[in-house]
Amino acid sequence: MPRLPVALTYVAAGISVATFIVLTLDPPSHSGDSWLQLYDVSEVLLWLCVALSLVVVRRPSVAAWVGQIAAGVAAVAFVVVGLVKLHEAPFGVGDWGAWFGEAEALVIAALAFGLAGERVRTPAVRVVVVGLAISAVACLGYLHFGSGVQRDGWRFAAKATALLAASAATRMKRFELPGSR
Repeated sequence: MPRLPVALTYVAAGISVATFIVLTLDPPSHSGDSWLQLYDVSEVLLWLCVALSLVVVRRPSVAAWVGQIAAGVAAVAFVVVGLVKLHEAPFGVGDWGAWFGEAEALVIAALAFGLAGERVRTPAVRVVVVGLAISAVACLGYLHFGSGVQRDGWRFAAKATALLAASAATRMKRFELPGSR
């Protein structure tokens, strides 16, 4: 049972990426609504994987580590491509939103993978959490100074990196803050 959330997350993330590729290569007007529906199903499945990961006992899992890292790196790549497409789009018109949408799905996958694996005491996880938190704040800075549609892109980038920080934090051993008792 402890492997079920990891396996289902791989399946749901795979469906999401595959449908994104199909929809990118063949826009919805040509490929039909079935691909869009499958894409929606994959996102709901990813959220259900998060719920399942919260319910099932955490176990050491290399597959969860690999999945979390791969989903996180891919999500950052999709955010970067989305931002580039947004800034190159005349008047904000273009397919940049699809790239942010897929980044969101991969962030959810990273969160599900993180919740499925065990917590560890390693400084590397803390460094990743702090780095992603700093990135989220930096994106907020761009949001503040941006204008128009570009603000939407930076808002999404800030949320995505903050959620990736949360995903990485799921791996940290909990510690007590001074004076919290």
